[in-house]
Amino acid sequence: MKVRSIELDGYNQFKGVKIDLTYPKGHEKAGKPLQKVCFIGQSGTGKTSILRLIKRFTTLDNRIGNNLTIPDFKKDSVKMELQLFDLDWKLTSKENTLSFVYCTDNKLNIETKQFINKRDHFKNQLKPFLINFPVETIFLNQVYTNETERMAKKLLGIINDDYSEDLNPKQVMDFGIDAIDKTFELLLKEIAEHRAEEIIFKNKISEEALKVNSNSEDIEKANNKYREWLKKNPNPLEKLANNILNEVLKPLGLKVKTDLDKSAVLHINNIEIQTLDGQDIPYNFWSTGTKHLINLLIPLYELKPNNAIVLIDEPERSIYPDMQRMIVDKCVRLGTDCQYFFATHSPIIASSFDPWEIVELKFNEANTHIYQEQYYTGERHVDNYKFNPKYMSWDSILNEVFDIEGDGNPERQRKINELAKVNQRITKKKLKESKETLLKDVDYLKDVEDFKILANQLKWNLGSVEI
Repeated sequence: MKVRSIELDGYNQFKGVKIDLTYPKGHEKAGKPLQKVCFIGQSGTGKTSILRLIKRFTTLDNRIGNNLTIPDFKKDSVKMELQLFDLDWKLTSKENTLSFVYCTDNKLNIETKQFINKRDHFKNQLKPFLINFPVETIFLNQVYTNETERMAKKLLGIINDDYSEDLNPKQVMDFGIDAIDKTFELLLKEIAEHRAEEIIFKNKISEEALKVNSNSEDIEKANNKYREWLKKNPNPLEKLANNILNEVLKPLGLKVKTDLDKSAVLHINNIEIQTLDGQDIPYNFWSTGTKHLINLLIPLYELKPNNAIVLIDEPERSIYPDMQRMIVDKCVRLGTDCQYFFATHSPIIASSFDPWEIVELKFNEANTHIYQEQYYTGERHVDNYKFNPKYMSWDSILNEVFDIEGDGNPERQRKINELAKVNQRITKKKLKESKETLLKDVDYLKDVEDFKILANQLKWNLGSVEI
């Protein structure tokens, strides 16, 4: 599933907005849908609204929460061009519903019912075909109750798949409606089963060692069976840790706990993390940023989306800037041939995108309408874009992409003005007095010292300037 374009005219404050979501001319994928898109803009410019519209048009579901729905449309206020395998079509808004406009298969000759049947035929091949991580993501308590009793039942062979009635992914995984913890259950089931089997093998080895007539050959046989089982059944936690989680947890001084000890036995069906030196961190003491990273990456890791649309609103929340630099790449790596839509206020997140992948939404001067800022001149060609965030410093991105005026906090500007005045006094005296006289001038020497202090506070590079 891919979105090729979105047109907004009369929806909320949008007026005459046409968003092209294909690669521009000059790109090797010119004309094909973008793999990833970044929506930026002032609060209230409609970034989240567009993510919700994408879900609405691709799933025909108008819910944005358990008790909230998208408001009714005005006629033709929203149009969206979509692609699903070899099927291209366009939908437009009508009062209280959506209407089929055209299908490229036969240029308007297909009937709506036939189109829906064909579209649903393709969609049924994808599970999921859309994953939504809204800001209002629903979290349950990841730590399950009665873990010791559950472990005992598993060891006794009387527990089956009691984690969920249906562990298969749905076509739409919307974590504004579905609790995100439910997607953990596929992985937690693997973890519980692996740990339980590992306990059984280690118990058999212990039994052989504790026999009165035990011998080294029987103990080694039991060990060999355990090793063979491990080769065929690698630890799912180690796979998760090595493939994705440890890479993002290490900068936080954390890692996934993969060894089987007393704590792991008591929490047999849960994911645990610990400090790099091995101190366990209970779930209730995880930082908000740690929980957000894990609750974003594990569902993508476990669902392994293929040809799906993934919507992620404010991926930067509670995450320190150094982690923000890698979050887009980590999410994209976990899917195959997917299309990712991010909405963000973070210049660091935006630096992960090419200019044609960024959609900046702005208010007009009167703050009555929203439009899309164009980053290119002339035709939409890769050579005609005026900047690329991937090549820019953070302050340049803030100034040129996010339109933040000034050079930092207003206090910085006051200090710069102060430094300029001091420098002016120094320069005037240098033009009038000799070096020997200046070295005896108390006021001049104080200005020189003040200049150095101000320059250091402002991180001003003096270079080889002689004061």
